Amino acid sequence: MTPRWLAAGTLAAALLVGCRSAPTRWSSAPVPAPDPDRWDRATCFMGEYPTELDARALSRARYEDLRAHQAGSSSSFAAAQVESERIAFDARCTAWRASRNVIWASAAGGPNQQ
Repeated sequence: MTPRWLAAGTLAAALLVGCRSAPTRWSSAPVPAPDPDRWDRATCFMGEYPTELDARALSRARYEDLRAHQAGSSSSFAAAQVESERIAFDARCTAWRASRNVIWASAAGGPNQQ
């Protein structure tokens, strides 16, 4: 057998078998859903509020309450709603930061952490 046929046979076998470590191209496994809180978590770690809860949103809500008060209608309590959502975000942010600190502490301590 000539080296050309041997190389062609080896190449054909490699193409048919493929690489065992590579994932299948058309896997039937479902793609995991993205984390719905990832953007909120990112803004938390930057020390900010999400866009719907930031200072501009709070001032818009206060302005809406002021306009409702000036118009003589009952207050829409928009500012109170934004503030309560900010309090809930702060609670979630505290939990995210605590879990992040635990992860960093365990990584810094290594396997011999006591």
